[in-house]
Formats: sequence, structure tokens, C-alpha cells
Amino acid sequence: MEVKFSTALSEKATAEDAVRDISIKIKTQSGANIKYLLVFFTAHYNPVTLQDSLNRTIRPKNLWGFQAPLLVHDEKIANRGILAIAINGDEVQLKEVFTKNDAWESVEGAFRKELKDISGEKTFLFGLLPMGSNFKNYLRGINMSLGKSLPAVYAGYMKKFSFKNYVLLNNRIDEGLLSIAGKGISTEHLRMGGYVPLGKPFTITRTLPDHGLIMEINNKPAVEIYKHYFEEKFEQFKKSKFFPFYPLAIKENNTTRTISVLDILEDGSLACLGTVKEGLKANFSILHQPSLFGSIKRRVEPLTKSGEGIVFMVNSLLRKKILMDSYPEEIKAVKSALGDKHRLIGIYADYTIFPDKQRAELGMETGNLLLSLWK
Repeated sequence: MEVKFSTALSEKATAEDAVRDISIKIKTQSGANIKYLLVFFTAHYNPVTLQDSLNRTIRPKNLWGFQAPLLVHDEKIANRGILAIAINGDEVQLKEVFTKNDAWESVEGAFRKELKDISGEKTFLFGLLPMGSNFKNYLRGINMSLGKSLPAVYAGYMKKFSFKNYVLLNNRIDEGLLSIAGKGISTEHLRMGGYVPLGKPFTITRTLPDHGLIMEINNKPAVEIYKHYFEEKFEQFKKSKFFPFYPLAIKENNTTRTISVLDILEDGSLACLGTVKEGLKANFSILHQPSLFGSIKRRVEPLTKSGEGIVFMVNSLLRKKILMDSYPEEIKAVKSALGDKHRLIGIYADYTIFPDKQRAELGMETGNLLLSLWK
């Protein structure tokens, strides 16, 4: 019986040794013929050497790779490593969409051209947005071209790590937006927060959404809301840049998403990571570990009843920072709730782009954990 998904993680020091290790593990599960191979790798490996080793040793028909700072495989969190997902199946047809131009018109054009034949119930779209890119343009371009037709999951990065966000494209290496899309893989998504609201809700009354700015809250300069809540501690709060630890919980269409405040500008506006509209209600929020860990089993359980597959996780680097030494416990709790029939794999990122069913488009947020069942 053909195995649709097989996965492997290696933390060996060199690309050659890690690939040999992965090859044995993957081929033990799937056999020698690999139709599609997705690889996630940390900055410890030379992408040229890695790509060459993968093509010589595993010899997949199609190879795509993404660079990421942290990898997850079941309960293991790897700061150094190579994570591979082999995908087979006669009904599975995957293809790449790659663009280096982050103008939304270019993104829309690339998706319309490459994905005109990709539609239906069993569809799939995944990608990583490169660091330093205009993620709002990418989001707009994808929404303009696809709308609600594809259930997409993206991860993205704001800060420069020690890598250049390389992607592997079969026989070449580049930097830009690589998306993998296709037929034959159905997905279900789950977002988990664990945040609790602080204080009374307030209204976002003026924004510059194209620049990621909240200008006014309750018809006053946005910074005033921080001064009101944190009083004499505000100056130390601002100096220590504690804003991301208290994300804004935005209420819209009976759902709540989290938006991270990155900084307070001189004019009193808030620079945010995420999209915010005027007129929405919001609260400061804080990650409450007891309620988070207490709800994981209940929240994750429905995914286990939706059929066997792999569960791909995009977790938040901000969330990891807030949880501090407890962040591995979250991964263990998720894996325990999934059980042995669902392998947990994933990466950490600054933000995620996910299917927003209420708005019939892709939405963006930070601070939450996103689980995507591939089956």
C-alpha cells in the first residue's frame, strides 16, 4: 500500500550525513520512489551542498526546500536540523509558484498563470514569505488571484536571522516567495490562542492599514491607551519594548485574532504586525498558560477524528518568547492530544497567513499557534 506522507528529522552536523540519515528513514516508510519532497532546514547547512545531497541520495522527482529558524518533529524541537516530508499518491499533483517581485500585481499575475487548473475540494497551498518582503502586497496579490478558492497556509519572518531565507527549487537556489500548490491533499485548520483579555474593550478609530499603523484608539492618539492602562509603569514598559507581550485581541465576525504591536512611534501611533480595520473592538491580552494547556486536548481532538494524515504546525516565535522555558510543554501537549496516528511536524515563524472563513479570504495574525491537517 502506497504511503501518502512520510517524514524524517535529522540533526546531524553535516548536510551529507543528515541527508543519508533522512534517506534511510524516508525510504523505510515510503520506498525508493519519492514523487515530491518538501524540506525545511536551519541555517547551519550550506543550501548548495544540501540540494546536491538530496538529489543524489534521495532522488525525488520534485524537490522544494525552505529555510527556517526552528523545526518541530513530533515532540522534538530542533535548533539545528533538516526536516523532510515525502509526499506520494497517484491523485497528488503539486507544482511551484515562485516570484521575487513583491508588487501585488506581480504576485497576482504569477498565481493566476500557474494555478489556473488548481481548484476543487482537495486543494493545497503552502509557502514561506521571505524576510524583508512587503507581506501586505503578497497577501493582497494572493487574495486577488485566489480569493476563497484555495485553503492556504503561509508563514513569514520580520527580523533578519543568520540566514538569507534561501529556497530550493529542484535544481536551483534562490530568494523569494515559494508557494507549493496542488490537488489531492485536503486540509483542515485549527488556530489556538490561549490569551485572556485585560481590562475593558476599546475601539480602533483610525488606521493606516497599508502601513500597518493604528493612529487613534477611542478617538485619541493610540499611545494614550497604554498610558491609561500602565500608568506610572508606562515609561519603563516603553523603554523595555514589552508591547509584543501584550498583543491586541481583535474581535471581528464572532472570532478573535491577535495582532502584535511592534513599537510606538513619535506621533503616538502604533506600528503593528497584522491587518487592522477601523471600527473594530479590541483588548490588550496576555497568554494564560493554565487555560492554554488545559484546553489543548479539547481543541485538538476534532482533528484526530477527521482522518489520518500529518499535522503541520506553524508556531509563533513571539509565543515561544512569552512561554519561556515552558514552550516545549506546549508541543508535547499537542502531540499527546494528536496521538500516534498523526505525526506532528512544523516550524516557528513571526506571523501566519491562514484561511479566514468568515471573510472568505486569507487573514494574517501573530502570536497564535496554527495547526493544519494534511490528508
